[in-house]
Amino acid sequence: MKKIIVPGLICLMGLLAFAGCKKETPKESVLSGAVLPEDYKKETGGMMLTEQGYYYCSMENRDLHYYDFATGKDMYLCNKPECKHNGNKFCVATNDKYRIDRVCLYGGRIFATAVEETDTEYLFKVLQIALDGSEMNELVTYYTLEKTGVTEVEYSDDNLFIHRNRMVIPMQVNGRGDDTTYCGTALVNLDTKEVSYLDEEALSKDNIAITDLDGFGDYIFYCKQVTRKKTELYRYHMTDKTVETCNLVTNFGGQYEPLDENTIVYIRKSGKTFLVYDHTTGENEEKDLTFTFTEYLYDQYGGGHIWEHDSEAVGLRYDGTYFYVADKSYLRKDKEADGSGEKIIIGNSYLHVFDGNYEKLAEMNVEEELTRPRPWNELVYLNKYLHHSDPNVHLCYFGDTVYGVWSKVGAKEGHYVVKFDRSDLLAGNPEYELVVKEQE
Repeated sequence: MKKIIVPGLICLMGLLAFAGCKKETPKESVLSGAVLPEDYKKETGGMMLTEQGYYYCSMENRDLHYYDFATGKDMYLCNKPECKHNGNKFCVATNDKYRIDRVCLYGGRIFATAVEETDTEYLFKVLQIALDGSEMNELVTYYTLEKTGVTEVEYSDDNLFIHRNRMVIPMQVNGRGDDTTYCGTALVNLDTKEVSYLDEEALSKDNIAITDLDGFGDYIFYCKQVTRKKTELYRYHMTDKTVETCNLVTNFGGQYEPLDENTIVYIRKSGKTFLVYDHTTGENEEKDLTFTFTEYLYDQYGGGHIWEHDSEAVGLRYDGTYFYVADKSYLRKDKEADGSGEKIIIGNSYLHVFDGNYEKLAEMNVEEELTRPRPWNELVYLNKYLHHSDPNVHLCYFGDTVYGVWSKVGAKEGHYVVKFDRSDLLAGNPEYELVVKEQE
């Protein structure tokens, strides 16, 4: 094992939204009481997952929905019996007063950031929404932007990040008619409704956008791409509001997991090793994760060749016991057998599991699993945001059950939600069950 001494921190978030619609009423009731100071819940991922179903915000219209696992019904998140879900002010799911941005499930409620547009201003707000779709309340206006005729708000499909009742909200406004981007980060204390900002100026073209949020203890972690090729990791202390840098090795790409307030496991863009960063000592320790794949690639004429290559980790996820590593998926396009059109061929799409000592326990080829004769036999692939905000794949956990959200190859939208037992994965024979049919 090698040790590299470097001075040094950061991380953010984001997740996934689906589209769909059916006019039913969600049956879950709202949980009453104050918001509890929970740790950031990675296990629910971007699905806003519960054991009965999941909540989501549609990609296209930013309407709120609920999908019930037992009935397979997709419904608007509104319990008004006669509601037409047409954007009226009484409809929680489709209220045209707000343009929903980020959402998350936290403390028995759904929280959302939204923009209300008036004739003269953009009002950036935090909303609180009942799980049964009975009510939507404004909690705080965290920023007000005058309409100057030269700016437009940039909306995000990322999830809303909350850790111990502290909400972190990246903001972005684009200049009209030019390439100027104005960034900022708002911090909202849900206990006091106090609003502050990470940067000296709330919104500025000189601010750098934050990404890949995470939280542990009293710290919030986030990333910044400080140059075209350099990403840095930081940690923000929620009480004294200090910001520190984690000086990780070069070629860090934003894939990391905090094991505690001072220990970060991460991978580089090249993806040949785990690295363990200790903030108290400034040391980066390498753990080898290299292994070789043998692939058989076929062409449209029935020929092919053997291709051997090393693994290249591009995604990292941790469930508190095991590390899940996505290997780079290789895609290529070929003509159909008759010479017409194109088809996409996947070289591999592996997911590897390591224990807490960074020893490999199991692997599965997602492409093989999901291209068996099944109702969802579209090709799928893993991409780098196994943890964060890419709509290609997400893993979420409920005990021994692992939920996966996979995207269709070559499609801008369209997803499947499957589940399997973690014990089966570790034993080398994972069997997928389709939980949610494709959302388009």
